[in-house]
Amino acid sequence: AIQANPQSIKSASPDIADTVTSFLFALVSWHIPPDNISPSVLNGNYAFVAFPVGNDDLQYKFGVFLHQLKSIVGVEEWNIVEKKFPVNVRRLLREQYNL
Repeated sequence: AIQANPQSIKSASPDIADTVTSFLFALVSWHIPPDNISPSVLNGNYAFVAFPVGNDDLQYKFGVFLHQLKSIVGVEEWNIVEKKFPVNVRRLLREQYNL
């Protein structure tokens, strides 16, 4: 739906930051190791894993979507959202998605 109507993200919620955060944490869940499902994965030692093997196309599409999302919400709003993320989430987005 968002790819068909990118501007809909701005009307999905009164708080764009909440909407963006929800999308990003759904994506991050793909990188949480099954044996380390604890809050420490967000701020402790870096433990995120690569996207599941065999899902390269899906990871690519997520990456494209994230870059489109950043463009849609604008740099200022994106930076506000990004600053709220735990350090390991920021690292994951930087290393896996070039954000």
